[in-house]
Amino acid sequence: MERQEDDKLVLYRGHQLIVLGSYAAEIWHLCDGKHTVNDMVELVINNYAVPREKAYEEISDFLNQLAGKGLVKL
Repeated sequence: MERQEDDKLVLYRGHQLIVLGSYAAEIWHLCDGKHTVNDMVELVINNYAVPREKAYEEISDFLNQLAGKGLVKL
């Protein structure tokens, strides 16, 4: 379950609460099985002017964290 609170997205999983900022929330919404990591990287590059290597590293780290919490499958 998720809920938008101001500029934060709050995810609920059992007794676990995860708060995402707008950047992370955009990536979270692309975790739909239709978008690739490259799609996510392109979004970050275009919207936040982040270098490709940094965007890829940040997204990979974030996806690994989500996978570690059981929120996505890699």
